[in-house]
Amino acid sequence: MAWLKTIIHELVLKATRTRILFIKNSMIKLFMRHYQIKLNEYSRKSISEYKSFNDFFTRELSLNNRPIDESAKTIISPVDGTVAELGSIKLGKLIQVKGIDYRLDEFLNHQEYLIKIFENGFFISIYLAPYNYHRVHLPFEGTLVDSEMVPGKTHRVDEKALRTIENLYIENQRLVSHFESNIFNFSLIMVAALNVSSMSITPKNGGSKFYEKAEEYGRFNLGSTVVLLFPESIKLDWSTSITAGQKIKFGECIAKVR
Repeated sequence: MAWLKTIIHELVLKATRTRILFIKNSMIKLFMRHYQIKLNEYSRKSISEYKSFNDFFTRELSLNNRPIDESAKTIISPVDGTVAELGSIKLGKLIQVKGIDYRLDEFLNHQEYLIKIFENGFFISIYLAPYNYHRVHLPFEGTLVDSEMVPGKTHRVDEKALRTIENLYIENQRLVSHFESNIFNFSLIMVAALNVSSMSITPKNGGSKFYEKAEEYGRFNLGSTVVLLFPESIKLDWSTSITAGQKIKFGECIAKVR
């Protein structure tokens, strides 16, 4: 049935990028009604300002209305979403969902230097539902050292899929990006989902590889999951308000570094 998935994928891409006004506006209206989306938090507040459904889906926030925790040693959520899991990486494994683990080495596509950095570190995975804001930002300032697109499938990544598909994050396509800061290294992994193998990195003026905390890094062209990895050496303290199943917003504190 691979051919059918390919056809569906292509149809979804074409439909979400059409600029035919009637089709584009109808799709946006139906989507907003179904997910009860309001545009008051976004820069463009009328559907007529969006060129396509995908342009609407990756809509930008009005950052004046979004507080960012700028404390020096605070790590912020890079996205709006729901915490799927968080905790320590033990024996080279991360928790996909309670009772189901996946291997760090396979998740990082066997990049040895990254495996050594994070093998006893920390992780948090955040699921982006269709109604969420779909741009991805830096949780901490850092310089991009390496970025690799790992090919794979596009399974769903919702709660039901996490509980029924083993090695979900390993099987799915993902973009693994590694950053260095003056305090610690961290990796940001964007995991693709159903009909969402399209992920993009936001172009930077001047070609600089340094990103400020909260600066936009990329976006999902439908929905998915972000996983953050941190090394053991930073002595990370999770925010007491962050638990599995908790809804969080970009800019909120998720952890502090001692």
